[in-house]
Amino acid sequence: MVKESDLSEASRNSFLTQYTFEVFDDRPWTEPPVKSDRRVAIVSTAAIHAPEDRPFGFGAYDSRTFPRSQRQFLCSHNSVNWDRTGMMRDINVAYPIDRLEEICEEGDIGSVADQHYAFNGGTDDVTRYETHARRAAAAMKADGVNTVVLVPV
Repeated sequence: MVKESDLSEASRNSFLTQYTFEVFDDRPWTEPPVKSDRRVAIVSTAAIHAPEDRPFGFGAYDSRTFPRSQRQFLCSHNSVNWDRTGMMRDINVAYPIDRLEEICEEGDIGSVADQHYAFNGGTDDVTRYETHARRAAAAMKADGVNTVVLVPV
């Protein structure tokens, strides 16, 4: 975790300080399925990918998909403001697959999805993610996923 006060002036004055956040008039809520019916997928913004996959390029908006069994990852996240040390020691920091499988074994969810997803969170035009996010959502829906763990970094 990097504190704002530890960032360079250029980083503190980056696009984040000028970002306009959406304000919603209501707070929609969806009741989750009962825990035994929950099929859960992970979506990480850590720009992780399998060693044989193409790395995320600077400003990439696409995603990578990997099977539930994948445990070896590389990280091509392009932000210099993100300390990768914790993730390199334990992938569960950015992709909590082992914790998710433990939760499933304990009966707190019904199943873990067959496929999981990663995006590159180090980009600033979030509207350009939409096509890729919709593609990932359709794939999750086809896999019966009804619950997503979003892991932003």
